[in-house]
Amino acid sequence: MQLGIVHQRIQPGSPQQNGPHERPHEALGGDPPNERWEPSPREYPARVTPPEYPGHLEVRRVSGAGLFRLGERDVFLSSALANEPIGLEPVGDGIWSIVYYRTLLGRINERTGEITGAML
Repeated sequence: MQLGIVHQRIQPGSPQQNGPHERPHEALGGDPPNERWEPSPREYPARVTPPEYPGHLEVRRVSGAGLFRLGERDVFLSSALANEPIGLEPVGDGIWSIVYYRTLLGRINERTGEITGAML
């Protein structure tokens, strides 16, 4: 996401929605992909600019421990997002969408702290 890659999700148990990525052995003449892997000669790209969120989202910074503050509660999101800004969008009575760049990470219930939906 930091490199401008947009995450795409498919329905669980529906590999046909992602066919080209689910059949690598056919494309490699039956060889396992790990036997043909070699490091890329290309330089690792620089990170794109930090995420900019629309004005109606509340921006929070995820702590080094993977927590962010919502009301009176510290909520664990992911240590993979340590020190990164996330956007919180109110979508219902006490329900917030958690957004990183343009990707919906999940929804959080402000009252319980429970996160539902797709996560990292």
